[in-house]
Amino acid sequence: MDKKIYEECANWIAEQASDQLGGFIPAELLDLMFELEPKIRDKNNNQMMSHKTMSQFLYDALINEGVPVEKTGLTKEILEELLHWEDECLSLSGQPRKIHN
Repeated sequence: MDKKIYEECANWIAEQASDQLGGFIPAELLDLMFELEPKIRDKNNNQMMSHKTMSQFLYDALINEGVPVEKTGLTKEILEELLHWEDECLSLSGQPRKIHN
């Protein structure tokens, strides 16, 4: 995937999420999510992993990366919402992805 597209998506999602969720979501969190997602999909041999399942794996991976999820209020449900915004951004950029519902 084009790094520039992911950069733009991270900024767009951070802005959308911050506005709609009423808290600050840093683009750096999205950058880390985008880095971890393919590794999680590969490790689990599931390229079409559902957002619900991915959000659970991401939550644990972010903790392992040292992200203070408890202090920030980041939840699996918020991560799932961020994944939906990622889908929207990828679709708008002409590169939709397929996942299980």
